[in-house]
Amino acid sequence: MDIDNAQADTSIKRTERREELFGAAIRQFGRYGYARARLEDIAAELGLTKGAVYFYSAGKRELYRDAIAWALGEWCSSIERAAERAPSASERASILARSSFAYVNEHPDLRAVIARDPSIYSLDPSSDRFSEVNERARGLLEDAIRSGVASGEFRPTIDPDAASRFLYQVYITFLIKTFALGEGAEAAAQYAAGTDIALMGLMAR
Repeated sequence: MDIDNAQADTSIKRTERREELFGAAIRQFGRYGYARARLEDIAAELGLTKGAVYFYSAGKRELYRDAIAWALGEWCSSIERAAERAPSASERASILARSSFAYVNEHPDLRAVIARDPSIYSLDPSSDRFSEVNERARGLLEDAIRSGVASGEFRPTIDPDAASRFLYQVYITFLIKTFALGEGAEAAAQYAAGTDIALMGLMAR
């Protein structure tokens, strides 16, 4: 194996190990919360020493932030894949809306972390700790709306940027209501109904 290939292989393994660490961290933080979760337990899940964790993260606070950012990035990638083959802009927007909620519902560790720390999602963009991944997710919706306006599927007067920001705020509100405030099925049903209403409001007559 030449030097370049060896370095690439090492980099891949380091990335995989880092993601394994983030996954273990999300499980521990979801189970015990930030205050009670311990680095040694996170490390032990992977057969590592506590000291080995510091190779990937500067400490518990940094690991918490990085693990959540990673988990949200995985969520964003998942909904992007789900919507990429949609046959129309309206279907693409609908899939984004549905799969966003479904992903959180299907990942109990992430759901538990959100329930313990509702501030992960913020209605105030200036205090959004994970603005990069949230902006990426909002951008997927904006792209779908922009595509629909360009194709004539959506009304030409719609501002894709403003519409996507409004709809994403609605999504965040119902995510918090459903998974952080414990309103569960009732809030989820309201979100599903609201999504249909919003999409119909986008459609050209």
